[in-house]
Amino acid sequence: MEPEPSALPVSTPAKGSTVESIQARLLDEVRNLELATVLSAPNGRRTRADEFEGIVRDLFWRMFRNRRALKLIDRCSVDHPELASVWCEQGR
Repeated sequence: MEPEPSALPVSTPAKGSTVESIQARLLDEVRNLELATVLSAPNGRRTRADEFEGIVRDLFWRMFRNRRALKLIDRCSVDHPELASVWCEQGR
């Protein structure tokens, strides 16, 4: 969320807190992935086509919902090795 104008300028975050925040958000996103649900459900009641559609829709909406953050992290990871480590090894 964008800060209120009265809260600007935004103060510099503590060292490492941005990476920790991104790691937490990534973990939160993968907790209930449709892919994990399908893989862990033995002999589900849905057809494979329905399962596949559910997985693709879930991934699409997650990427759509987080599109600004994804672009920002991807672009910033070039200049910040600690962020690149998290993004390239865990995020993508």
